[in-house]
Amino acid sequence: MFGAFNCAYCAPNAKSAAAAKAALKEKFKSNIEKKDNGDVFLKEFPNADFSKLKDAEKVGPVLLLFLSYVDTDIDFEALNKSISRETGDKKGAVPIKSIMAGIGRYLGRNNMQLQKVSVSGSGIEQKIDDGVPLIAWLSASDIYDKTMVPRTKKRMAAKNIDEWTKEMKKLEVKRMPRDRTFTRALITGYNKKSGEYLVLGVSEKPVWLTEKELKGCILEAYQLRF
Repeated sequence: MFGAFNCAYCAPNAKSAAAAKAALKEKFKSNIEKKDNGDVFLKEFPNADFSKLKDAEKVGPVLLLFLSYVDTDIDFEALNKSISRETGDKKGAVPIKSIMAGIGRYLGRNNMQLQKVSVSGSGIEQKIDDGVPLIAWLSASDIYDKTMVPRTKKRMAAKNIDEWTKEMKKLEVKRMPRDRTFTRALITGYNKKSGEYLVLGVSEKPVWLTEKELKGCILEAYQLRF
């Protein structure tokens, strides 16, 4: 009798969890926009609120934007505790792995986890097609504002994607700056034909980078699993 009761009790919870997961997947996918030129990207992000975040400097605007996207009702008390526990309440610079462990600990409360992944066309495209951005740590540099922002503006003026793909072969940065300092970023879109990825957070405006450029400046990347 106890065994039968236990299974019957768990079934509704399992169904509720499955329904919530399905709803979240549908919500993410509804945020995908596809252009005639082959651009596929996430069209909207919520406003990130730093007012209740104790360790705002450690998390940073980009990671908070990611959290706001995947969890619209952030428990800031729990997030602060997760970050503090993994970073040891240290002031100033802390290891990237500690920051990501804190983010991962918080997401675990919602049966989510972060998985480190390599940067490859199919892997990125699949996550964007699911409506979920990837977290990336890229080498900090002014090249994004000085070179990539003007180039992205030029991209918008191209007649078509074929013309732009040819132009990109000339404009591609052959060797990206790589220092010991890395900054947070989100990969939020791609274009399979031109081999470019839309990156948010490294510059004043979102920029398009080629896969070669991305691989040349990336330290590590994470995808959401749920």
